[in-house]
Amino acid sequence: GVPVVVGFNGGGIDQPDSWDNVVGQFTLEYRTDNENLVYGRLSTGHKPGVFNFASPPVPGVPTTVDESTLINYEAGYKGTLMDGRLQLAAGAFYMDYDKMHWAATQTLSGNVQPNPNATSPLFEYIAAIPDSKVMGVEIEYQYAFNENWSLVGYYGYLDSEIGPHESVVLGDPDAEYELYDYIDFDTGLPAQNWYELPQDQTGNQLPAQPSHKAATTLIHERDLANGSSLDFLLTWAFTGSQYPTIANIELYKMPSYNRWDASVQWTSPEEDWSAQFYVNNIGDKIGLNEFIASGGFGGQVFLGTPTNHREFGITLRWRPQL
Repeated sequence: GVPVVVGFNGGGIDQPDSWDNVVGQFTLEYRTDNENLVYGRLSTGHKPGVFNFASPPVPGVPTTVDESTLINYEAGYKGTLMDGRLQLAAGAFYMDYDKMHWAATQTLSGNVQPNPNATSPLFEYIAAIPDSKVMGVEIEYQYAFNENWSLVGYYGYLDSEIGPHESVVLGDPDAEYELYDYIDFDTGLPAQNWYELPQDQTGNQLPAQPSHKAATTLIHERDLANGSSLDFLLTWAFTGSQYPTIANIELYKMPSYNRWDASVQWTSPEEDWSAQFYVNNIGDKIGLNEFIASGGFGGQVFLGTPTNHREFGITLRWRPQL
């Protein structure tokens, strides 16, 4: 119900821009005598450039952001071992990620004033970070002990290195500050203000990226005398520690956590009825999915999203026979 007016005073972008690229993949596969697969792959990706919104345009902020390109090198194996009792898929990859788009508060070149009301040379805009790297290993497996017992799971290792980049780290307890001289817009007189200096992020790990993740499920299948069946599942999952921001501040590093889930499911002989009882997060262990420290000189605000508490439930399913 409140009127809103959006105006462009000598700003906006009056010239279009365009980006184009050729993407694709090349895969070399080799099948062994027992039909297992060994492969190598080279693939590429492309993300068009974007526009930085600023009206009027701010000196030091690029009007357009360069396109992103990615080259992925991958090798892996897929097959069965141990007379077919073990199914295994494993792969390793290395990604060369150039001009990664990243929105952050950064210093404007030339120590300029972003706008007449600005009290620092800082401005939030999208930059294109060159030469970032992402690498990892992924393993998936399924092992049958016998006809009734089996194990299914995965493991993933992931690492990354951010290319040359500097930006302000919100909530950095070791942040450094500097005085900024500017002209007060209301009085027209010289004034000063403290502002946080950008920190070097080069070589840091990407946020929300645990180095280790794993999960495994123990399955027991039992046939009953009346033709129905019972399935027992016990799952362990692990999420490694991770940084919430590009800054990799140890104080705010989210710790690793484990979780156990369990369930038992009954299925009728005709498979039209099933009932499942489950318990998620048996140990009631709480971890963090997200966390951020925002604020700066003079105050802090901490925001986070925890994982769910222990949960019990019963699920009934019915599928009509056609």
